[in-house]
Amino acid sequence: MSKNRLGAITQSVKILQMMSLISLGSIFSVLALYRYFVDPLGSLLASTTVLLLQMAPLLFLVFGVIFLRSRQIFYLAMVSLLYFTHGVVQLVDPDSRVFGSAELVFALLLCISSAYLVKNLGLGNKVETDN
Repeated sequence: MSKNRLGAITQSVKILQMMSLISLGSIFSVLALYRYFVDPLGSLLASTTVLLLQMAPLLFLVFGVIFLRSRQIFYLAMVSLLYFTHGVVQLVDPDSRVFGSAELVFALLLCISSAYLVKNLGLGNKVETDN
């Protein structure tokens, strides 16, 4: 299970949580780099709006990873498949092939790490963190 008999979070849960957070940040940075430097829109406001719309599904679920809420982490694993699909679509375009492959790798890492995190936590459980 995710807690030992003293109620502390196990090391594997911490590692999976860190992997999920790193892959989330990497997806954010790949999307921002692509939107602002490779394919910017006409104005900064338009680029920022599109970037926030692209990041919105992840932004709503990031607190589930931080506070180890297994139901939100499960939804994050499902939402990461949207970014996996977006990365596959970007692989077709030669100008964005590097960003597409990076997004594909980070989305796959997010899906796998969050799925194993839910497996270790158990679906429906909330873990109290000792901060």
